[in-house]
Amino acid sequence: HRQPDARIRDLADEVGITQRAVQRILAELLTDGILKVKKEGRRNLYRIQQRARLRHPLESKHTIGEILDLLS
Repeated sequence: HRQPDARIRDLADEVGITQRAVQRILAELLTDGILKVKKEGRRNLYRIQQRARLRHPLESKHTIGEILDLLS
């Protein structure tokens, strides 16, 4: 999703999951260092850390940015 200011509600609707599920996923991505969050007023802006490595040992030589490049 290329809208760093998208609301959790918008993400949930777009993906077809609950807002609570989106919150859990965001929390995990933040914990893993894949996302960074910046407060702007009452909103959170999320930024993907493209240099972050994938977690699985077999895939850890690849970065999030490489995966995103494949998908775009």
